[in-house]
Amino acid sequence: MKQVRIESLEKQGLKIVKDECNDLSKLGDVLESILNKVKSDKRLFKALLVLGPMNIEASRDEELKQRIEFKVISNYVFCRYISRLRDANTIAYKIRTVLRGFVIFVLRELSHKLKPLELRSVDGKSYKVSTVIGIDATMFGLEKGYYKIACAVTLVDLGNGTFDMEVDLKYSDRGEDAVLAEILRDQVNNFKISEDSFVLIYINRANIESVLLNYLDLSTISKILEKGIVIGATKTHSYSRILKLQEGTIVNPEPWIYASLQKRNIIRYNNLKLYSSRYLMTTIEQPKRLKTPPTIRPVLFTILYGDRFTKTYISEENLLSYSASLVAINNVSSTWRHSLPWPLHIVDRKLKRAHELAPQEQKSAMLELLHDKEIFRLL
Repeated sequence: MKQVRIESLEKQGLKIVKDECNDLSKLGDVLESILNKVKSDKRLFKALLVLGPMNIEASRDEELKQRIEFKVISNYVFCRYISRLRDANTIAYKIRTVLRGFVIFVLRELSHKLKPLELRSVDGKSYKVSTVIGIDATMFGLEKGYYKIACAVTLVDLGNGTFDMEVDLKYSDRGEDAVLAEILRDQVNNFKISEDSFVLIYINRANIESVLLNYLDLSTISKILEKGIVIGATKTHSYSRILKLQEGTIVNPEPWIYASLQKRNIIRYNNLKLYSSRYLMTTIEQPKRLKTPPTIRPVLFTILYGDRFTKTYISEENLLSYSASLVAINNVSSTWRHSLPWPLHIVDRKLKRAHELAPQEQKSAMLELLHDKEIFRLL
């Protein structure tokens, strides 16, 4: 079966260079030799796919994954370790998933083109979203203690089916909202927009108002509201599920069903006026393989903007629709879907992989590597 899969990949134009390591005590030397071959190859796009041994303890298998992927990715080569401890029939599925990830993060291709988001002012002038930013914060354990780390991923040039990515990180021993505000303060100074464009900022928080009002000064908040629209998107909230009654049975609704919780609530802060709206939306389908699937937790979207956009025909439904399209792009798995807009999913997934792959004695080194956007993309 393995040979058939390799031949299938070669027929698609991929150059496959095979190597084996039959003695794990020599893995370091073998890995170094393979890395040299891959890096010396003149092809522009390269990757290392490792099939793990079949007869090995699960803990040892995980150690191999950590060691190999950390080593290879640190050398600027895309790498994924595929465990073979479970059903062998899943290997083909795993390879397809890895190849999809390779296309997205190495070739920088979107799974499909995004329809541009456009707002119109009362005088007919149009404003297009030029940049999409995803910001999240998490706790990152180090050799001793831990940091709160916030990460911002900036995606540009989304309209033609490709993208470019910039990465910014901040560390703090304060709370997560504080470090989110710090990175948001940095981002607003880097916003590059024209008179007919704006920035869309996604933050993985339910109460984005508190992040701005409690930790940022008036001038910074004013800049943010002048240059963009902030959208909180999170599954961490206390709101109920969205369900529907179908032939007397309560079931999960179809994706993209949403409910309005609050529309254009006015928040006054000194001489600023902010407008806040909240919606619940289901963004994924229920698992089809389960006879009695659990209820799906909806995503809470909080839309926050300032006076600049009150003079604009702003359709919050269009903002929700664009957010839904960001949820739908770049799902590498055919059996699992991410439920948050893709920029937020990137931040969450990459930070988790960085923490998982870095050996305990090299957690600080991994934080340094994360500042390199090429390393970040390959995680």
